[in-house]
Amino acid sequence: FLFRVTSVFQVAFHQTFGVFFMRHRFFTRLVAVIAVALAVCRLTSRGNEQLESKNFAAVATDSSKQPQLSSGPPWNAAVVGAGSWGTTVAKMIAMNTAKLKHWNANVNLQLIGEMVVTDEDLYKLKDTLLRTNGSGVIAADSVGSRLSKIINSKHVNAKYLPRVPLPTNIVAEPDMRVAISDADVVVLGVPDQFVKSSCAVIKRFLKPGARIIVLSKGMEFENNSLVPVSEVVTRALGINRDQVCVLMGANIAIEVAVEKFSESTLGCHKTEDLTWLKPIFEQPFFRIGAVSNVEGQQLCGALKNVIAIGKGLIAGLGASANTISALIRIGMKEMRSIISEFYDVPERVWWESCCFADVITTCLAGRNQLVAEQFARRGGSASFEMLEAELLNGQRLQGTVTAVPVHKLLVHKGWTKKYPFFEAVYQVVAAKAYPRSIFTVLETVPQSDDGV
Repeated sequence: FLFRVTSVFQVAFHQTFGVFFMRHRFFTRLVAVIAVALAVCRLTSRGNEQLESKNFAAVATDSSKQPQLSSGPPWNAAVVGAGSWGTTVAKMIAMNTAKLKHWNANVNLQLIGEMVVTDEDLYKLKDTLLRTNGSGVIAADSVGSRLSKIINSKHVNAKYLPRVPLPTNIVAEPDMRVAISDADVVVLGVPDQFVKSSCAVIKRFLKPGARIIVLSKGMEFENNSLVPVSEVVTRALGINRDQVCVLMGANIAIEVAVEKFSESTLGCHKTEDLTWLKPIFEQPFFRIGAVSNVEGQQLCGALKNVIAIGKGLIAGLGASANTISALIRIGMKEMRSIISEFYDVPERVWWESCCFADVITTCLAGRNQLVAEQFARRGGSASFEMLEAELLNGQRLQGTVTAVPVHKLLVHKGWTKKYPFFEAVYQVVAAKAYPRSIFTVLETVPQSDDGV
């Protein structure tokens, strides 16, 4: 459209000022050069559009680029875990599968069969009590509604993502077999504490060749090394490691759910999987970077939660912006060094949403910094477990869990002094030190000095 307007403008402009240009050869030549440049731009743009269109269609038309699956299109997608982030990702997938040619529109959202008491249920409670003939005793399942029923009838996750409308092609399903048995893509959106137990059930019904997209940001310490959650999933499901991909980034669930601009990073071992999977996640408000490195972004996703715990601790003690910025810098420097001890991570991955941006977002607005700040404000009188239950509406802390395997690694390798910040956060989490000890670490961490 822009080029058509430009062409019309050129004609009108020449008709109006033609006499002037005929008398001034310089301007005539200038207009000729501009016209040629615009023509080149027009051809380049059309070529790019055609190339982009061909790239999007490549997976469906070129058998050499198709993912190796047990069945061809139309493909099915399912999400396991209906927390705030799992539901948000399900929303984006459903928005895309409703329009993508080679995907079935419906997206199954597997969830536990929990009861939720809504405002509507509270209004009904009075009538329920009246029917007890004054005994006041009512059945436990007579108050509230199944979360799956709410999602399927009202198209909203009333507990974990309230007031956010969901696409009608999301189908909540408590039965794991029904939810995933036909799925070519299974998004694993449970907290990392429940990854193994969830995989034990998923394994019984998983379609051969299906891709697993891990959202959980966790790791384990095993055989003197840090094991990313994708490896945990691979072993638990007994599948090829190439079937496991990860989606991680600077993503606060509610902000993405209400379609505020965000970025994320999709990591797969095979480039054809990146091409195939990216279109089911990406939205104009949710841009996806695609990398073939899986380990780096996962360990960034796990370790940044420990950094956020440290940030919350000093923020709760009144730390200034300068101090918080220093902590984030020191934490990220240690994080990168720890990961590089075990994995070769390309330089560009550190600057993707899954690493640098995720550290910033988690320290600014994540649940880990929120709970840690309250822990420090209350002088440790309430444990992290108590604050998790009080503040997170059923969500789970990750930084406190991740700090434990990191500490085991540092002790085993003799690195506690090499990585003093991560060790200091663990000491506070384990109730072996006070939050104020983090300040001491910041004051004693060696600084860069090219003059020495």
